[in-house]
Amino acid sequence: MNYYTLKGCNANNFFKINLHPDRYYDWDDVKKRAELRIDEERDDKVKNDIEGNICNFQEIIDGRRRREKIIRELFKKKNIKFIENSYVTRNHIMYNRKTSNEVVRIMYRMKILFEHCDIINKWEENKVEEEKQFYTFEEKDNFYEKIYNEFVEENPRFKL
Repeated sequence: MNYYTLKGCNANNFFKINLHPDRYYDWDDVKKRAELRIDEERDDKVKNDIEGNICNFQEIIDGRRRREKIIRELFKKKNIKFIENSYVTRNHIMYNRKTSNEVVRIMYRMKILFEHCDIINKWEENKVEEEKQFYTFEEKDNFYEKIYNEFVEENPRFKL
C-alpha cells in the first residue's frame, strides 16, 4: 500500500467494479477499470456518477502527489530522512492533516531526539523514575518536547 492506492471495497462502491474488497489497488489501475466500466455501462446516470467519482478521486490523488513533493523537498532542505510509513508524514500526505511546516517541525524534532539525545533510553529511564509504565500520547509528546527544548537550548545551532 502506498499513497496512491484505493481499497477494493471503496473502488467497488464508487466505480461499480468487482475487486477484492480487502485488498488495495493502485489508483491508475482502478481508474482504467472504472473507465472500462463506463464503456460497458448503459445507464447514463451510472456513467455520470462513475465519471464524477473518477474526477473526485483524481483530485485527491493529485493533492497527495503535491503534498508528497512539497514534504520531500522540505525534508531534503533540513536533511530529514523521508520515512514513508511515519504516522505524521503519512497522515499529512494521505489526509492533509497538519501543515507541511508542522510536519517538518515534528520530524526534525524526532531526528534530533533520536540522533543526538538518546531519547529511547531517556524515555525508559523516565518511566522507571516515575514508576509508571503507561502514558498518554500527550504525556510522551510533552516529555519529548522537554528533552528537545533542553538540547536546543544547549545547542542553538540545532534550532529549527
